[in-house]
Amino acid sequence: MEDMIEFWSMVDNAPKRIPFKEGDRDGYQLDLMVRASHKAMSIPEVRESLTFLLVESPFAMIVRPAIMMLSRAYNSIILERLQKNK
Repeated sequence: MEDMIEFWSMVDNAPKRIPFKEGDRDGYQLDLMVRASHKAMSIPEVRESLTFLLVESPFAMIVRPAIMMLSRAYNSIILERLQKNK
């Protein structure tokens, strides 16, 4: 499924950390999310259960569009922030 290929690509290609300065709450939250994503996706059971939820579960057609919308939005924010910090 194309959405899942895109989703895993965003997670796998995300930076390990997001640079941020003291007091930068948005930067801290983005950094926390990318670190948590990498840790969570390194656990096979979490990765498998998320794939099930987004592809095979009875709720996949409801959950997947919402998750993809959020994932694309956060990926865009992360890429924009990385470009600013070059």
